[in-house]
Amino acid sequence: MTVLWTALLSSVGVLAAGVVVSALRDEVRGRLDQLPHALLRLAGHRLPHDVRNDLMEEWQAELGAILTPATGLPITRLVVGTRYSLGLLRTGPKVAGELTGGTSSGLPLRARLYVGGVVASAATAIGTSSIGASWQTVASLAALFLVCESFARLNFGHISFSPGSAAGLASVVLLGPAGAALVGATATISGQRMFAPVKRLFNGAQFALSGYAASVAFRTLHNASYPLGRPTWLEHVIGPFLGALAIFVSVNLLLVAGILLLSRQVTWRDLPRGSGYLIAGVLGDGMTGLLIAGLWDSIGAFSAPVVLLPLVISHWAIARTHGKHRTQTGGSV
Repeated sequence: MTVLWTALLSSVGVLAAGVVVSALRDEVRGRLDQLPHALLRLAGHRLPHDVRNDLMEEWQAELGAILTPATGLPITRLVVGTRYSLGLLRTGPKVAGELTGGTSSGLPLRARLYVGGVVASAATAIGTSSIGASWQTVASLAALFLVCESFARLNFGHISFSPGSAAGLASVVLLGPAGAALVGATATISGQRMFAPVKRLFNGAQFALSGYAASVAFRTLHNASYPLGRPTWLEHVIGPFLGALAIFVSVNLLLVAGILLLSRQVTWRDLPRGSGYLIAGVLGDGMTGLLIAGLWDSIGAFSAPVVLLPLVISHWAIARTHGKHRTQTGGSV
């Protein structure tokens, strides 16, 4: 009996050891299989933000083709995939620089001239107009804008946006053209430090011009005999505000399209990609901005935190929706 029990225990021990070894082998194999992807992500972090999404989509597709069973044995796929990712880790930034024109700012000369023109136009709009509101209100909305801009941006193809549009559109109603432009210009010093200085400069000028144009449209369409705070204010202001919102979105899209085309990041056919999400997001933020403006006369700057939570929730919901759509379409959006 002792011999029998010893044999049984030995068999169980061998089987258990085999299971443990197999599990460890599968675990090690799984981790090794992820090595090329981990190296590719490291390579992506070294790329300029403006071209990161597009290059990573292309590189991930190529790596996926390398790691298919048709390439050969698992060890062969692992070696080839690792070499591919290591090569991009070493040469990725140089490749990105060549694709974007090889200039020190990552932009071709004509794109840099375009950025300079947009910045000069924004500076002129601010410098030649008077602020028609209290500096306390300007400072409060600028602070809200900076807080919103510090949130993670949603990327839709070549286009991205943050909830800062809500504060910008509230300033369209409350501050007038110069004040709205000044609030938008604070995007230049936003917390999004991963952006290159030239991109932050362009973002600030873009928001400034969009806010200025939208506020001019609002002042033109709005009947001043219905000032903020009157019971009938909202029903009389909604039409002019929607007109201003359309101008805000249009100017934004035109300015972004210009820099994308001149920097050769997209073609005319690529421009619609992601634009629908951007428009939907800005329209939603616009209604939030109108809510801030409507509450401002009653509770002042406290209206900002009151509406900030729904704004964050809507931002998160859009991100979730877009993420699911990217998953369903294989990340092509």
